[in-house]
Amino acid sequence: MHCASSNGKQIMHYVCEAGNKALAQMCLQKGCKLDKADESGMTPLHYACAAGSTSVTTILLNHNAPIEALDFQGQTPLYHAVTSGQEETVELLLGHGANVN
Repeated sequence: MHCASSNGKQIMHYVCEAGNKALAQMCLQKGCKLDKADESGMTPLHYACAAGSTSVTTILLNHNAPIEALDFQGQTPLYHAVTSGQEETVELLLGHGANVN
């Protein structure tokens, strides 16, 4: 569950990008880490937020995913949700205390 592809993505990155709630829960039960970044510095939460998967984002936040994690461009999961037009995900992140600055 912890092996990475050539771009540094682990299975949890792909699961979050796909918005698969059941697989996200299974990965967490198997010990997948939420603070692991890929080669662009993006964590699973970055991918879930960019995809607009509120169900997966909620699961990650409830498991203490780093809400203020910065990718290598200096962008947070909130930034990715905003620039992807994911209004529900933006509201969810703000409700969990994401910093707008």
